[in-house]
Amino acid sequence: MALHWDLSGIKDNDTVCYTREGDECQVKGTTECIIWMSMFIDMGNWTAKAMPEVWRRVKVYEEVLGAVRVRYTDHGSLPCPLTMDEVLAHQGLSTNVINTTARQFNAKLEQSAVRKCKERTRRALTQAKESLAQAEAAALVAQSTPTEHGGKEVRA
Repeated sequence: MALHWDLSGIKDNDTVCYTREGDECQVKGTTECIIWMSMFIDMGNWTAKAMPEVWRRVKVYEEVLGAVRVRYTDHGSLPCPLTMDEVLAHQGLSTNVINTTARQFNAKLEQSAVRKCKERTRRALTQAKESLAQAEAAALVAQSTPTEHGGKEVRA
């Protein structure tokens, strides 16, 4: 299903959500992240009453699964978590995401965290096995290479 969104309910949406250059208008990157975050946290209607739960879910989601926004530097990308001010500034956001209960969100997040942990563990084990195989291969090569001392093995 496509993600549909409406920013018209956001106070000062013209400055909060958009950048303008001449006749061109674009949604700000932070607003795009927040729109997608509505889907990740299962909350489509960011009303004044819902904002404490919206912020709690954003914070927990990013703590458990990582920031959805990154900043690019000469040395790579850095996670850039959303701030409370940025999230609260988007009160009034409306998307076609179905709101779930806190319990449902927490269960979904827990499943995602377990899956991520399993993936990291699997990746770490694979890397460790590859490193071990490389070390064993290097040791075999070192054992079979003649020494520079007239073919006699020198032991320390």
